[in-house]
Amino acid sequence: MTAAMLPHLTGLQGAIVVRNAVGRAPVYSALREDFIARLSAMRSDTCLVYPFETVDAFHAVMENLVATSAPCLPASYRLQQQQEEKK
Repeated sequence: MTAAMLPHLTGLQGAIVVRNAVGRAPVYSALREDFIARLSAMRSDTCLVYPFETVDAFHAVMENLVATSAPCLPASYRLQQQQEEKK
C-alpha cells in the first residue's frame, strides 16, 4: 500500500483550437490563468476555438470534431491524389 495519492485526473478545462485553412493553430500556455480567454480572443473565420470546462464537454467537442472535420492535407499530397484519381 502507499500513503501517497497517485496522479489521476480530477478535472479538465481548456480550449481546442483548430484551423480550417492551411496554417498553424495558435498555442498559449495553460499555466496562465487567462489562457482560455486569450485563446478565445484569437477566434477568426479560419481559427475556431472550442472552450470546455469539464471532461464531458471535452468529450462532446472531440466527438463533434471527429464526426464533422477532416485533416488539412498539404497541397502536394492533394495534387498527387488528384493525379492518381485521373488515371
